[in-house]
Amino acid sequence: MAPEGLDRQRRQEGRKGRRTGHQRRPRQRLCPLDYTASGLQRGLRAAMIELNCETDFVGRNELFGQLAADIAHTAAIISEPSGASPLLTIQPEYLVEAPLISQSNPTAPPAGTVASAIRDTIAKVGENITLRRALAVAAQPPTGASQALRLANYVHGTIHRPTEGRIGTLALLGLRHPSPEGFSLEFIAKIEALERALGRQIVGFDTKAIESASLEDQTALYNQPFITIAGELNGQSVKDVLNQWSVQEGLVSTAEEQGAVKVLNFAKWAVGEPLS
Repeated sequence: MAPEGLDRQRRQEGRKGRRTGHQRRPRQRLCPLDYTASGLQRGLRAAMIELNCETDFVGRNELFGQLAADIAHTAAIISEPSGASPLLTIQPEYLVEAPLISQSNPTAPPAGTVASAIRDTIAKVGENITLRRALAVAAQPPTGASQALRLANYVHGTIHRPTEGRIGTLALLGLRHPSPEGFSLEFIAKIEALERALGRQIVGFDTKAIESASLEDQTALYNQPFITIAGELNGQSVKDVLNQWSVQEGLVSTAEEQGAVKVLNFAKWAVGEPLS
């Protein structure tokens, strides 16, 4: 949209706000980004950010969406494994000083920092934009030849990118595989479907932990009925489904051999929620 179109829409929204007596409140956007795919020989890099603007109009604007994607991409690339936890909190004041790396053209030299890109976008859309928080996943590949790390991610309430929305999750999975030849393409397709289902499950429920001492605690992922997975396993507990899925795919011989597929850690964000 041309600048004059932006100006006209902003004036209309401003008049509407004055008529109803409401102030403009921030509209936030989450942008998870899987930068490096997981596998036997590769580590993980991913990031999730919350970027705030003031109106729905700018929140749906392509300039704002591209800025969010570029900032998340930058956060994923600059993060390095710390050895403590693969989920790393990135302070916004640190991230804004980093050179902005384009998500659509990552080999292009940075034209400026994250902060300068935010200022440039503010000048174009005429609204304040704030980077509220940022998180990265950075993990080295496992040392064992029959082990792998995978990343499940899902965003609810998407607008014009499947990686942007109002509720999002990044979940780190650990896999054990008996074959020295690694994962087949068929198996990778199946594990990707499982990852999508896990991401939707975490977002769809009030998920706050992986496990709980109480089997009645529905905020624990493993206790929840796995309603987002297709097929005969649907409705069983997430923990039981992971164990049975491992048997079906030949990772283990019996469901009693637990841990062939397990959720190691996860982060779940909802826009505007209080920061802990």
